[in-house]
Amino acid sequence: MPSIRSCRAPTARTAANLPTCSDLWQTWLSSKLLDEFNRVEGIKGQGGKGKRSMTAASDRRTMIDIALAECEAGRWLHINELGRFMRAAGLEFKVTRDPWHLYVGDARYGSLGHQGWHGWDVLEGRFLRCLLFEYAATLGMVDVAFTRPEHVKLGSADIYECDDLLYLSRYDGFEYFRVNELGSFILRGGDDYAPSQSAPASRLSVRADLRVGVAGPLSPEKRVCFELWARPISEDVWQIDRDKTLQAIENGHSAGDLRDFLAELDDQPLPEQIEGPLRGAERSGMRVRSPSRAMRNWLSVRAPKSPRKSARTGRPGSSVCALRTRPCSLRRRSGRVFSALFAALGWALAVGNQ
Repeated sequence: MPSIRSCRAPTARTAANLPTCSDLWQTWLSSKLLDEFNRVEGIKGQGGKGKRSMTAASDRRTMIDIALAECEAGRWLHINELGRFMRAAGLEFKVTRDPWHLYVGDARYGSLGHQGWHGWDVLEGRFLRCLLFEYAATLGMVDVAFTRPEHVKLGSADIYECDDLLYLSRYDGFEYFRVNELGSFILRGGDDYAPSQSAPASRLSVRADLRVGVAGPLSPEKRVCFELWARPISEDVWQIDRDKTLQAIENGHSAGDLRDFLAELDDQPLPEQIEGPLRGAERSGMRVRSPSRAMRNWLSVRAPKSPRKSARTGRPGSSVCALRTRPCSLRRRSGRVFSALFAALGWALAVGNQ
């Protein structure tokens, strides 16, 4: 089951900033600068004739603003609940007056004018997600919780041309939101604004055995960051894990990110014993690189310092390295096979440009 990550909006606002935040939101509601739906790259046909049939973005934003003002502050809601409420309360809006101009993939066979292909989840729901994620959350009005977009099929499962797409929109993984105190103040107005008190800051104590003591609760953002590199042993002790570290480097992170994270929350200098594993993780990320995230078919493999010794001892990957001391290229056959192979070698399949 895919994990859901949350992002809490900043709560530290001064009284002088509140009118500015409110003015920014009200100004954007009536702005004609751009249409948020243009960010839904998977749906084509929004230019030319299709542009003339698109409804005014300001009218759509106004309906969403009214609906948000009815949401209970501090309560997490699924984004689909807000959509159902808007339709039931007469706050429904349309993205386009003629969905035949919009299409996915092929203009003829992927037209959204077909029955069942232009429902709320396909069009209006994606506009709603974009507005909340890109603008309301950026202003600090709402907190959001999301997962990877390819894990969600929002009304597009029956669209023939969607079979070859991982997702239609980068916002498809946006699942939950809540209106916070600042959002309630902006949406409903009022004379007083009292931000919620932030949780006490957590502190870390890094030990020489790669265990990390945690004093105080970790915020959701810090916990998500720490889980990339470590696993919990108990409520207040974590262990920096080798496999998690390699996986994090495979996903594009740097060992320096972990070093900065630990140094930020630890009052004392990091122990010298931890520098060795961190430098080793950085070197492992240099051994194997693929050209890009989009094209990971070709790999450049850098053999260890003693490739012949590795071959004699029968370590995994000795046949892959082919006793070569310079980088060699090979065609990737299976991502999981190669990842497991390199993990056994203590290498990370890092993504980057040669």
